[in-house]
Formats: sequence, structure tokens, C-alpha cells
Amino acid sequence: MEKLTELEKDALKEVGYIGAGHAASALSKLIGQRIDVNVSIAATVSLTQLPETVGGREKLVAGVYLPVTGDLEGAVLLVFPLRSVLALADLLMKREVGAATRLSEMDQSAIKEVGNILSGSCLTALSQFLGMKLVEHIPNLACDMVGTLVDSITVKFGQKAEQVLVIVVEMTTKEKVKIMAYFFLLFSLEEAEAILKAIRAKVGE
Repeated sequence: MEKLTELEKDALKEVGYIGAGHAASALSKLIGQRIDVNVSIAATVSLTQLPETVGGREKLVAGVYLPVTGDLEGAVLLVFPLRSVLALADLLMKREVGAATRLSEMDQSAIKEVGNILSGSCLTALSQFLGMKLVEHIPNLACDMVGTLVDSITVKFGQKAEQVLVIVVEMTTKEKVKIMAYFFLLFSLEEAEAILKAIRAKVGE
């Protein structure tokens, strides 16, 4: 699959902003304070390059994985670096940020639900932008090294997800707590090409 042009990156960023805006509104209600969002990266990478996007195979993260069906079949992998997911858990549980050193079962349940909301918002924005029906399914949460998560995804996809669409979102609370979220949209090569074709049609290329 060809790399995104600057125009396509801008279009994908716009989708990210729309989805992140909806997600931030929902999240701000949950934590009781305003959240500002910034979409810093929109790109395509190979599945093997995915760990480097987050900081390397040994980077500890929390990953929320949602299968996707509909006009396209694939998955969304939402990745939070460890510091971000601990801060998010503290915010959700109304604790002082920095209190959590690990995720309790209650924390994990809350993160999974928030991951569902954030990923759903991103998918809804992408679905409306592309004019395609995308349906998310029950999310799974795993806390591990990025490399381990990618290896398990590779097994699930059977090497089909050759290219990954990436949207990186930075969320900042009014108290200046920053939460990084990496949205990885995983589809087969054929379906990723269909997404790019739809994006190109939108931007008039």
C-alpha cells in the first residue's frame, strides 16, 4: 500500500479530530473536567513497525482491542502508554493523579469501557467520513509490552494486516494532565486500499 500523501494525512487527521472531539466530550463527563485534544500524527505503517510508533517492543502499555465488521472487517487497537493509562485510571476513579502504580480489576474494567467509548467515537467518525458501515464488537484489554500485543494480533490476523492506519491523540485535562492514545486501525491490504481510495475520493485526488 502506498504511503499517505500530505492531503490524505490531513484528511485522516480531520477524521481523528472529529472522533477525538466526541471521545473527549464523553470522557470529560466521566472525569468531571474539560479535556482538550490534539491529533499529532496520521500515517500508515506496517504491522512490524507498529511497536516503534509507541516507543519500542519492550514499552509497557495497556491495549484495548476491538474487532470490527461491516463493510470492512478488521480491528481497532487502542494503546495507552503505562503512565497515561495509570493517570487515566486515577481520573476515572476520582483519585489524585499519581496514586496508581498498577491497574486493579476495577481500574481495568473502567479502562476497557473508556477504550470502547474512545474507539467507538473514532470508528463512527471514520464510518461517516468514508460512507461505510463499521460495527465494533466486545473489547478485550491487555496490559503488556507492545511487542507481545503485536505478536498476538499477528497470530489473530494470520499476517493479513500488512498495513496499519495510525492516528495519535493527545488529551489534556484542565489540570494539565496529559494522556496519550494511539489508535491503530488494522485491516487487510485489500481493505486498507479501499479506505485509501475512499479518502482520495473525499480529498479530490
